[in-house]
Amino acid sequence: MRPDSLARNASWFGLALLLLLPLLLLGSGARQAQVSADLLQLLPTLAQDPLSQRAQARMQAAVNGQLWLLIGHPDAARLAPAAAQLSADWQDSGLFREVRWQFQGDLAQLRETLRQQRLARLPAHEVQALLDKPSQWLDERSARLFSPLRDDLLPLPEDWFGLANFSLRAPLADFNLQLADGSLQRHAEGQHWLLLQARSHSDAWQLDSPTQIAALLQDSQQQLAAQGVTLLASGGVLHAAAAQQQAQREINLVGGGGLFGIVLLLAVSFRSVRALSALLPVCLGMAAGTLVTLCWFDSVHVLTLVLGCSLLGVAIDYPLHLLAKRWQAERWPAERALSYLLPSLTLGLVTSLAGYLLLGSTPMPALQQVAVFSASGLLAAYCSVIALLPRLLRNWPAQPAPGWLARPVQAWLHSRYLAPLAAIVSVLLLLAGAPQLGFGEGLRSWVSTPPALQQQEQRFAQLSGQQPTSQHFIVSGANLSELLQREQALLAKLQPLIDQGRLNSALALSQQFTPPSTQQALQQQFRQLADSSLALPRWQAAGVSPNTLKAALQSLAALPLVSIEDWLASQTGQPFAVLWLGEHDGQLHSVVSLNGLRDTEAMATLSDLPGVRWADPLAQVQQQLNNTRQHAAWLIALASACMGLLLVLRCGLRAGLRILSVPVLASAASLGLLGLLGEPLTLFSLFALWLVLAIGVDYAIFIQQQFSLSTACGLWLQAATTLLSFGLLALSQTPVIHNFGLTLSLGLAATLALTPLASASMLRSHHANT
Repeated sequence: MRPDSLARNASWFGLALLLLLPLLLLGSGARQAQVSADLLQLLPTLAQDPLSQRAQARMQAAVNGQLWLLIGHPDAARLAPAAAQLSADWQDSGLFREVRWQFQGDLAQLRETLRQQRLARLPAHEVQALLDKPSQWLDERSARLFSPLRDDLLPLPEDWFGLANFSLRAPLADFNLQLADGSLQRHAEGQHWLLLQARSHSDAWQLDSPTQIAALLQDSQQQLAAQGVTLLASGGVLHAAAAQQQAQREINLVGGGGLFGIVLLLAVSFRSVRALSALLPVCLGMAAGTLVTLCWFDSVHVLTLVLGCSLLGVAIDYPLHLLAKRWQAERWPAERALSYLLPSLTLGLVTSLAGYLLLGSTPMPALQQVAVFSASGLLAAYCSVIALLPRLLRNWPAQPAPGWLARPVQAWLHSRYLAPLAAIVSVLLLLAGAPQLGFGEGLRSWVSTPPALQQQEQRFAQLSGQQPTSQHFIVSGANLSELLQREQALLAKLQPLIDQGRLNSALALSQQFTPPSTQQALQQQFRQLADSSLALPRWQAAGVSPNTLKAALQSLAALPLVSIEDWLASQTGQPFAVLWLGEHDGQLHSVVSLNGLRDTEAMATLSDLPGVRWADPLAQVQQQLNNTRQHAAWLIALASACMGLLLVLRCGLRAGLRILSVPVLASAASLGLLGLLGEPLTLFSLFALWLVLAIGVDYAIFIQQQFSLSTACGLWLQAATTLLSFGLLALSQTPVIHNFGLTLSLGLAATLALTPLASASMLRSHHANT
């Protein structure tokens, strides 16, 4: 088939693919995929058993969309009015399902609940004392009658022994705050502090609500500061807001800065408004990448959009290849230029798509999203170049390349020593830098928390004592009594670690709930005490008759048994419902959560206890990241081999190897420079190296198959636009994005120096005037 006929058929095929974009728009709207800033969506899916998944989901759900606030003032009397006003203002904002600072709720209902649950909430040491030495326990309970600081939750005739006071142990046990007047308070740093809790309507990582909540917090802090009141906050929603705001800034920087640079280069290089038509493939590529990703995934991360904006620098390559032929009169107009370029354009696209297909096969959602975005965006840019751009460039006359560009390119293209010298330097850089190259796949490299937010979180943690961790224990037992006993055995092992400061505290159901079997034993003990002859002089000295004590003991013996399900559904048990996993595989399971963990290794040793399992999601994710990085490295090697095979089959052995040597040597130079600069090798470094491979192959194909001054000038413009887009990523405050941009920028600079190696004609002087 003649080249012009082939180009014409290809243009109709490209147009047909572009007509799918409206369908993609309808599909993305129907799916209503969300844009998220949740870091967990980027991480590999862990191979967990259903019980571990349930535990992790419960722990995550407990804090998702939750925001804790502390207000402080030297005068304690100022706290309640300030808390009430803040709570009302935030509730009226419509952003929250609930905002509260009173944690006792309906006092009458609470008292009735406490009355019924007096046996179900006794501490373990009180239970043991009552069962072992009932008379002594009963006599010691009389001491509370003489205490001037006695503050009973129930009237004395309804609870002579004060068991309800044990029932209402702090509902937020991980906090260093005391319940006073229905609110949680403490005195520290010369101020009185009061705690508030806010629950948002939506997920903490959804796109809109976190930034709105962060703005509301900032306004409230300013208003309260004017009244001398300090407001501190802690919660995942603040980190989500910071991530979204940073992503928006970087999207503006990368997208806006890259677009401005591309427009400026087009204007200076082609000196015509028509050259701006090259932006059409870029825009269609960005739109297609976004729409396909929204249709493919349930949720798209903002990091994908940030990296997707850098696609500007790659998608512009296709139209620049075509525009550069305007500087070669015998290959112009645009339709004729396309017929010459089509095989090289198609080969470059196929090799890129094959690599993205391999990259998308990794178990890493972050790389999967970026691969889908980039592959679909490049395909749309290719289709728009072959289908639309020649029509837009009709009747645009040819002209020579500008001298400021042609002269240095001419010297670069025909230099006998530059490319070989660059190859030698690349090998030397690899030998010098590779031994210093380290791996840096820690989760901290995926986020960049603003210093002000870090300081606020640290101060909140110091004041409240709240330093939650995702690590936890899963405890199992054949029945509830065995489960709670195993929890108690675990807590006993944790106590020395708490005493040593390696752990702040642990929270378990056994600290809060007495199983029905133990409640029955307590009932039997109270019956026996009621039936015995009570000789308790200390009670009689307080004016309490034996008949009164007997009636009180009989009422306790008649209390209904409280199941754990009923307790967790009650007002006093709801704060602990997150710890209950229920039945699975014929056993009961619960979670023991940790606060202020400083020694992870010591926790893992406690898994030897019967029915106790240590769960460390962070370590699991870290291991999965390491495995994925190794997997990605092998995929890049496989992609290189596949590209090499395609190039050899298409171009022959010697030409194929010359083409492949360009990106391989460029990647070697990039790795060496990373090591010398002290930058770690991450998953996104490998992704950047894959792009170096794809772009390097594209450049080498064109210099090998389209060897001319116009082609070389076009490659220089492509390198400039690509370096501009990805170089801006190197300015990112997010470590992985910075690392990605830096790796790619170094690799592209090396690629440009090495590209002449691909052409067998680079040393032939008779090509000097081509």
